[in-house]
Amino acid sequence: MNIRRALSVTKRIFRGLRNDRRTVGLMFIAPIIAMCVFGLAFSGDVKDVHVVVVNHDEGYQIPPAPDPISIADRTLPKIYMLKFRTPLCRSAPRSR
Repeated sequence: MNIRRALSVTKRIFRGLRNDRRTVGLMFIAPIIAMCVFGLAFSGDVKDVHVVVVNHDEGYQIPPAPDPISIADRTLPKIYMLKFRTPLCRSAPRSR
């Protein structure tokens, strides 16, 4: 882009701003007001804030299991069967 063209566009925009007071006011006054409002809103320390938590939800409850389930009770016999091709006997050997 030519520098002469950029300057002419800038000059045209400033001429338009000279006739439009509302835009100039929004460009300069609105940010000042916004900074003041946010400065007041976020300044200072928060002290003595009382918080109440009301839990209307019963939540998800797991029903109690009748007896504990062990993963080892299910997997060890299968692993033993795969490795040795014989079933794993948990009871005492029978005498004949």
